[in-house]
Amino acid sequence: MIVFYMSIVRNTPHVEQWMVTLCGLADIVPPRKRLLQGAELVGDFLKKNGLTWKLVLKGQPAEVDILLDNFLSQYHAMHSQQPGRLQLAKHGILFCQVSRPQLRSQLKQSWSTLKAWEEQMPGKLRPPLPIAVMMGMLCEARILAEQCSNEKDRQKRLVFSALVMTSFFGLLRPGELLNLRRRHVGLPNHVTLALPCVTLCLEKPKNFRQLGLRQFVSIKHPSACEWLSWTCSLLKQHDDKLWPHSHAEFRRMFKVCTLKMKVGDCHFTPASLRTGGATFLFDDEEDVARPRLIGRWSNIQSLEHYVQTGKSQQMLQSLSTRAVRRLELLLKQGGFLLDLPVAARNSLPKEHILDIPRLDLDEQLWKACRGWGRTQTKI
Repeated sequence: MIVFYMSIVRNTPHVEQWMVTLCGLADIVPPRKRLLQGAELVGDFLKKNGLTWKLVLKGQPAEVDILLDNFLSQYHAMHSQQPGRLQLAKHGILFCQVSRPQLRSQLKQSWSTLKAWEEQMPGKLRPPLPIAVMMGMLCEARILAEQCSNEKDRQKRLVFSALVMTSFFGLLRPGELLNLRRRHVGLPNHVTLALPCVTLCLEKPKNFRQLGLRQFVSIKHPSACEWLSWTCSLLKQHDDKLWPHSHAEFRRMFKVCTLKMKVGDCHFTPASLRTGGATFLFDDEEDVARPRLIGRWSNIQSLEHYVQTGKSQQMLQSLSTRAVRRLELLLKQGGFLLDLPVAARNSLPKEHILDIPRLDLDEQLWKACRGWGRTQTKI
């Protein structure tokens, strides 16, 4: 791909400016890689039509808009029903805007064509992670942690389980969760008059244009608060990441847990935590206002894609016998793993220790899981 960068640089003016731009883009970070993959598509289109990048970089915005609209029309004719291709085409347009900021808000026809293509695509709903399966995943991850001989690997699995809880009860997007740093987390304390909960500050989230560059989330589930307090106690610097590993590693560990629980065919992903949390909140209270407020949805139509009560119940009803038995075993015999270990609790300041809920196994298991999930910190 470096050859591709240099081929653009050699054929464009302002070489120094382009070298800076492209060196910034030539990163392993997936969004930047997708930008360059999209740029390759635009480059292929230009070459096929006997054109060069100079037209994109120096032409009038109206001319560039027509050119890119033609690119989208040709590309759509070949890949009209492929969502992945739509995203690549979109990143091709974004690459042009990144490389020439003056084009922003000038490519109206191109974005209109992209929107029309997007509306033709069938909707794809994220599978919600039911509360019982989420609790089973916590137990599974902590069992895997105890099986580690290496303390570093053990700690990583425990932190993973803490972040699963954080995402579920905080209705966080995967990117928001994995970009959290110690400075973004506010913990319970005796110095202020704040309620006993954990607060998160999200910097420049996905919908920052609608709801602001900094958004805040409160997590009131006692067990989630304690585990998050313990995770923060492991960090030495104020700017350290809660998850110092890659996003791919988080997804890998998530998949390992689903396979161990025999629910791999449900196609759960880290995005299912936000969907599952929103569905659980709505199903528990039958009020759309609370999940919308906690999850920071700017409009009700977006939230409707996440609240999937019927699908959540159907997924539980269609679990295989092996998956149901594994889940029952994890919760009935490993339910104590939902709590922060005594040694870890004793290492925390007293103000970080809350009245944690207990899984009531005297009730039916589905009632016990829902009762555990709806517990809030006592004031």
